[in-house]
Amino acid sequence: MDVLIVGFSVTADNKGYVEAFCSAKHHNIVVSKVGLGGLQPHHLAFFMEDILKFSQANIVVLEIATAGFRSFLSQELYVLSIFNILKVVLEKGAKPIIFDIPRSDVDPENDWVADINERICKQFEIKYVAAHIYFDEPIDNYFRDGIHTNAKGASKLASILKSNICPVECEKLNPTVDFLPSQLKELRLYINDAPVNLDNSVEFNRSGYAGKFQQLGPNSTLELATNNNDFCHGAFYLMGPDTGVFQLQFGREEKTITAIDAHCYYRRLGVCYFPAIQLEAKLLVKSNLERPSIKLLKGELSKDEVNNFIGGLLCSNIQDIDLLAKELKSLIL
Repeated sequence: MDVLIVGFSVTADNKGYVEAFCSAKHHNIVVSKVGLGGLQPHHLAFFMEDILKFSQANIVVLEIATAGFRSFLSQELYVLSIFNILKVVLEKGAKPIIFDIPRSDVDPENDWVADINERICKQFEIKYVAAHIYFDEPIDNYFRDGIHTNAKGASKLASILKSNICPVECEKLNPTVDFLPSQLKELRLYINDAPVNLDNSVEFNRSGYAGKFQQLGPNSTLELATNNNDFCHGAFYLMGPDTGVFQLQFGREEKTITAIDAHCYYRRLGVCYFPAIQLEAKLLVKSNLERPSIKLLKGELSKDEVNNFIGGLLCSNIQDIDLLAKELKSLIL
């Protein structure tokens, strides 16, 4: 049985619960992971097609409750994101499992995210695992910073996962994409990759995610071919001590992306999400010469010229995602 675990920084942790699970060497279970540290569920919804493109997983475990989106993401957009993630998994013929790992700053008994996840799973026959009910000590005893596990927490979560992805448990539910709301049938959230010039690009690999990013030197311009009449909801790129600012030009409309912050003492994946903009036949990406004044939490900014790295666009085939999100939210009992 092939198991793919998809999540955020808790899954990406190289000494976390996934590694603890793998170290136990479970019979006939092959585990891989994709951990997108720093991203959020409404970003992941666009990445799922690419993540599963070449996957042979029978089970896809979704660790989606630990990201810090509760204070800025609407419940409606969250519902849309989760439904699309489940849709993509089911279209691949895999069984999804929502694996809710608690945060010490969130009461799991009064958490709208956990409530929505459990409601969706019960209504549409998806397996749901609430990890907090297995803890017999205060949550802080299992985490080193309230979110990421210590050794005890990693071992505990690995044990919980083991008991819930055994063949007997996984055979209890058999969801299909036909169970999901019919409003999802025509929806497609996807990545429009930037063209990559092999002489001027970088490869980024971390925690199971791999991608190629086109380098943009200072004052350089890149033209992206797009699916005319589709819609752009954001861009993804690399952040690091050598990055800065670039613009996306959609005809007369422009979006400025600041691809650097205080955490850019190492290279990492970044995403900017914004209201839908209709795509034309092409889009221009322009990189600025100057780097913003940023004080890193540790280390120093590069003293060399600015280099930005764009991976692509977050796209959909419908404009009014918010309207669809409200319709889907109303369907949850």
